[in-house]
Amino acid sequence: MKEQEAAKEAAKAGKEKVNWMEIETAKWRALGAVGKLHNIVKWVRLKPHRRSAFLDLHLAELQKEDAFMLRSDNDTRWNSTRNMIQSALDQKERVIEFCAMESGLAKDALTEQDWTDLKEIMELLDPFHYLTLLGEKRGTQFGSVGSILWGMDVLLDRLEKARKMSRDTPF
Repeated sequence: MKEQEAAKEAAKAGKEKVNWMEIETAKWRALGAVGKLHNIVKWVRLKPHRRSAFLDLHLAELQKEDAFMLRSDNDTRWNSTRNMIQSALDQKERVIEFCAMESGLAKDALTEQDWTDLKEIMELLDPFHYLTLLGEKRGTQFGSVGSILWGMDVLLDRLEKARKMSRDTPF
């Protein structure tokens, strides 16, 4: 946050050119593991040569299975953060190796604690994903308002329990 404030003050004073990309990544980084992962995914997906470099890692191993690009989160897609985390967890070794190769990702490299946090967040988001899928079913009892309200109660209860058990995190 201090980096952002300093850059904004410098821009107001006209002292230096502000790098808005650095400000944006600093905002995301302040959110912890999910924010750092967001920055990594954006970095990889921003330029074609980065996407290729990411997909080329462990090429021999990948030829045995389907390779896929990291999924990106966005504001308008339900479960996009969950899908982003899942795609990173599925390719953990590749993400770690790519971050080690790219100096631009030095501040966003995920620690073992970050990976643990991402797994815990996935456990919290999985029921939301499941409930979303149930709500999409047409012609069944699961698409009704009654089942959605019941599901919201279950999710709220789960989040309240997780909050009580959690350590001090920004989430």
